[in-house]
Amino acid sequence: MAAKETSTTKQGPAKSTKKTAERRAPAKPAQGKVTARPSADAAKNAEMREWAKSVGYENVGSGRVRAEIREAFEKAQMASPAPAPSLTADEITARMAKKAAENKDAADKAVALSRRAVEGTIVGGPTPTALKALEDPKVSEIYNAAKPLVAEYNSVEGRATELLREISHKLMDLRSLFKDDNGRIDWNGGSAAYRAVADALLREAGIPADSEGSTRRAIGHHIEDRKRERIPAKEHDYYGVQALTRGQRQGLAQKQAKALVEVDKGAKDVKKAKGTADGAQMVVLARKIDAGISAYHEAQLVALSPAQRKTFRQTLEETRAKADALLAKLQELEAPATGDATA
Repeated sequence: MAAKETSTTKQGPAKSTKKTAERRAPAKPAQGKVTARPSADAAKNAEMREWAKSVGYENVGSGRVRAEIREAFEKAQMASPAPAPSLTADEITARMAKKAAENKDAADKAVALSRRAVEGTIVGGPTPTALKALEDPKVSEIYNAAKPLVAEYNSVEGRATELLREISHKLMDLRSLFKDDNGRIDWNGGSAAYRAVADALLREAGIPADSEGSTRRAIGHHIEDRKRERIPAKEHDYYGVQALTRGQRQGLAQKQAKALVEVDKGAKDVKKAKGTADGAQMVVLARKIDAGISAYHEAQLVALSPAQRKTFRQTLEETRAKADALLAKLQELEAPATGDATA
């Protein structure tokens, strides 16, 4: 027993000493972390301290950054957008040029897509209806002959009137190949097939979308003259053809307006005299009436409708009856004077 106690006593202190030594021995720091972390933390702390000073914090110190400053700094970093990278003058110029090119491309596409939709297809070339009509060799021949004329009209300045006249002839040739809803020649160009061909002609000739309206009106002015030339007079009413040209109608309208003003003024002068007009006034009035009647001529009579001709005839007959009565009275008044002169 004594031997065992002695052995136990000898081993006990040694074991206790080992544990104490283990507890007191400092842990070895991991190589590489000791220098990296303090450097990063120091830089971060310095940044936070500088920020705190710039926003008005006091007693920032140089040691550990206070929790309130750290929290405020992190919130500010989350709220602040990242600064935009600075660009050189060349980079800015390149960006502006690229943006301008993109805008132009978008504008060109918008113009192309803004074309009218025909039969559910975006207009950009001949529609199915036009293509079907162009299968006719006669239609295709006239179409191909008219296209360069329309293209030239779009760019020319000197011989526009001559070109419009030629184009109107070609379009009337095209219309002669189509039928309207009543099965008659489509001189008015109202059939779907003709309209499709005419639309394709303008587009393929390069007429801009914003110029289509004015181009159609310019051609239409000459088409009216071609209709008067090619449509028989007995069919003018059906096609709504005016017997007179636009210039003739305007000239006659001006003459008639002037004559009406003069006649109206003469009638008012006589009415104001209450039947006591002198001879000079009567002569002036007669001349004004003659001027009014002279404003009409045979070409304009053709332009009257049947109902208008009837009313016009009745008015002229009434005027002639009044004129005959006045002439008879004048003859009666002049007869004694002639007799006295003979005697």
